[in-house]
Order: sequence, then structure tokens, then C-alpha cells
Amino acid sequence: MTREARGAHDAGSGPTRQRRGGRAGGDASVLRLAMPHGAGWAKAVTAGALSAVCAVALLAASGYLITRAAEHPPILYLTLVMVGVRAFALGRAALRYVDRLAGHDASFRQLAVVRTEMYRRLSSIAPAGLGSTGRGDLLTRLVTDTDRLQDLPIRVVGPLVSAGVAALLSVVAVAFVSVPAALVLLVALAVAALLGSVVTLSIARRSDEQTAAERGHVADLVLDTVRTLDVFAAYGTLDERLDHIARLDARVTAAVRRRGTVESLVGALVGLVGGGAVIGILAVGAPAVVTGALDGPLWALAVFVPLARVEGCVFYKRPRPRDATRGGGWGGGGG
Repeated sequence: MTREARGAHDAGSGPTRQRRGGRAGGDASVLRLAMPHGAGWAKAVTAGALSAVCAVALLAASGYLITRAAEHPPILYLTLVMVGVRAFALGRAALRYVDRLAGHDASFRQLAVVRTEMYRRLSSIAPAGLGSTGRGDLLTRLVTDTDRLQDLPIRVVGPLVSAGVAALLSVVAVAFVSVPAALVLLVALAVAALLGSVVTLSIARRSDEQTAAERGHVADLVLDTVRTLDVFAAYGTLDERLDHIARLDARVTAAVRRRGTVESLVGALVGLVGGGAVIGILAVGAPAVVTGALDGPLWALAVFVPLARVEGCVFYKRPRPRDATRGGGWGGGGG
């Protein structure tokens, strides 16, 4: 390649890199804007983490209580565990309620800020800066796609923090009972987290990009049809237009169903990982229980932990700000 050709190539690729960098910066800006702050959000995260810990402790304490009661000890030996089971059950429900109430309140308040900022940025560039963006597509971005940003704190960040805290404490607690069992639990949690987050994200990414564009196209067609309904009726092409919209809508619905099927399969695989962790802990602890080196009820406690913790590794996919800013490039703009 000659020097002139290289110069022309660099000149052509420069704007492309700038657009990609601007899009990445706009995505990060929208995600930062969608995250709530303050005491309300801190209360939601704290309550969520404590609720997850109570869920694990409830199942583990229940397993210990059932196994210990099978040995027919004096009732005084079971009183503390019985009280603990009740406390964990009540704490789990109450903390879960606080988590959902405070989390949704903080998310909805922040969503109002996001909408205001979106309108501010849009008003500074509309209509010339919208390019070929249709009105229906724009309406979908401002309403449906922007509303999806509330999933970031509620279904991604909050559950990630809760799952991380509960997983760490679970591994530490099981390590006090049996180190090999803790290693089995750690491996199971790592595999479950990989399946529940990374794999789901990579599979759903292409589907979401496609459905976001198609939903905008359907919205454009619906709005255009409503505005020019008399023209379609006069020329006798209304039924054909409606059939075309129905076919496109069916494609979007099929894509959403495929994504739901994938997420369901991932959830089932994560459940199998939890079952495998239970079998692994049974295998590594059985010899110690038989020889008397490990207490049976404590071993049961360790066996029940994966059932409560592994299922918490399935997360909803991170909302993509490109759904709200796709194509137009106005998501990261504004001064």
C-alpha cells in the first residue's frame, strides 16, 4: 500500500474509530446516569445482601436441625437452632421486602433523572441531529428502551452484590466445617456464575440488538399507518400493510421467546450445577463422617448450602443503553 493510500485509509477509518469511541462513551454515560445513589440505594443493597445471607442460613440451619433431631437429643440442644430457623425465616422475608421497596423507589427516582436528561439531550439536537430516525422508533427508545434501564440497579447490580456477599460468607462458613467441601462449593459457584452471567450475556447480545432495531421498525410502521390510514384504505392496501406489520411483530416475539428459552435452559444448567455440588460435598465428606472425624449434622449443614446459594448466580442480562440510543448517536451527546 502506498503512502497516499495509507493516508486515505487512515483518514477514512479515523471517523469510524471516533464514532465507536463516542458510542462506547455514550453507553458508559447512560449506565452511570441510570445508577441511583444515596441512602435509599444503600439501604436496598444492604437489605438485599442480608436477605441472601438469611436465605442460605435458613436452609443450612434447617438441614442441621432435621439431622440433629434424628439423633433424639434433649430438646434443650435444639432450642437455639429452632429459634435461629424462625429468625432467619422472618429476617429473609422482612429484608427482602425492604430490599424491593427501597430498590424500586431509588430506581424509579433515578429513572426520572434519566428521562429528563434524555429529553434535554434530544432537545439540543432535534430535529436535524436525528438523521433518519423515525418517529415511532424514537418514541420506542424514549419510552420502552429507556424504561429498561431500571433493570440495571434492580436486576443486575443489586443481585450481584447480594450474591457475592452471600457466596463469600457461605464458602467461609463451609470451610469451618470441611475445607474440601468448601473447595467443591467454590468451584460450583464459579461455574454457576459463569453460566448465569457471562454465557447468558454473550448469547442474548445479538438477539437484543436485532429485536431493538425490529421493535423500532414496527413502531415506525404502526405510527405511519395510523397517520395515513385513510390513504391505505383508499387504495385498498390496508390489509396488506397490517399483515406486514403482523409478520414483523411475530419475528420480534419469536426472538424474545428464543431469548427466554435460552435463559430458562441456563437456569436449568445452574440447577444441575447445584445438584452436582451437593453430590460432590457428599462424596468428600462421607468418609470423614463414617470415621467420626466429622460431625453428621454439621456435614448436613454444608450439604444444604449449595442448594440455597447456586441458584442465586442466575442474573438478568445487563440492559444495553444502545437500545435507547441506537442509530441516532444522541445518547451520549449534549453539553
